[in-house]
Amino acid sequence: MAFVKKIAADLNWDLNKNTAYGVYKGFQVTLSQNVSYTNSQNNFKLLSIPLEPVSAEAAGMLQNYVVANKKELRFIDFAVEKHMFSARLNEMFKQIKSEHVINILDLLIKEFQELGLTPKTTCVYCNEEESDTFTYINGIKFPAHDRCKQEAIRKHEETKKEIEGEPNGMKSYVAGIIGAVIGVIPYAIGVWFGWYIGLLTIITGFAAYKGFQMGGGHAVKSTKYILSAITLAVVILSNFGIIEFIAIQYGVSFADVLSFQELRDIFYEMLAMSALFGLIGVIAVFVKIKRDEFNTVIE
Repeated sequence: MAFVKKIAADLNWDLNKNTAYGVYKGFQVTLSQNVSYTNSQNNFKLLSIPLEPVSAEAAGMLQNYVVANKKELRFIDFAVEKHMFSARLNEMFKQIKSEHVINILDLLIKEFQELGLTPKTTCVYCNEEESDTFTYINGIKFPAHDRCKQEAIRKHEETKKEIEGEPNGMKSYVAGIIGAVIGVIPYAIGVWFGWYIGLLTIITGFAAYKGFQMGGGHAVKSTKYILSAITLAVVILSNFGIIEFIAIQYGVSFADVLSFQELRDIFYEMLAMSALFGLIGVIAVFVKIKRDEFNTVIE
């Protein structure tokens, strides 16, 4: 995968971590690289171009153009908003390099110009002229007035504190535990029938988060840590539960079952494999919860 750093260097654009900023034919362009180590489908480049207000008619015509040329543009999906065009670029089978970015921009900007769409030059907050600085909203660069930017940052911080100050009740975490228990059942059933498929514990974390949401919970900073701990605890305890059920079935104690070397080895293998895949699932849901937090960033 050709990461944004290489593209930024080739095009002489500014770079901030995984995001490149440049101006092409008068249009401000933000190109960011989303990286996921747990889901290859979440590895993509996001192209964002701020525009002056787009009418409903122009938006419809632009959407038709993109759909008709989606293959050449190499978009997974796209959005035409009132003040911005954005698209996820497809890199599933072929890398997107600097020359591809230029080709995509040439095609888009030509259509922008034919539709009378112009680069965003007014303040993104008040939509008035004479912008005197730039602001970054979730990493996307927009023109702004400094006074509007500072006011937006102040209101944003107030909203963030208000949302994060609303604690989740016990009900939501109990629902998360129930979700985790339900999520680990396929693994337990598999083990009961002699299929030691630790891979099945990957879904436990997602089930815990789903249960948490159904219980009325909302993602705050502590959520990902608490649900991660709940998930791993349920995965590990499930193995002890399985052995306990086996012991009850044969009318012996837990210790008696593990007194057999063969069964003890199987138990340790089950424990290790389920914990490993459970941890992989925890990492994936940890990232998802982090994205679901109040994560609008204004700089």
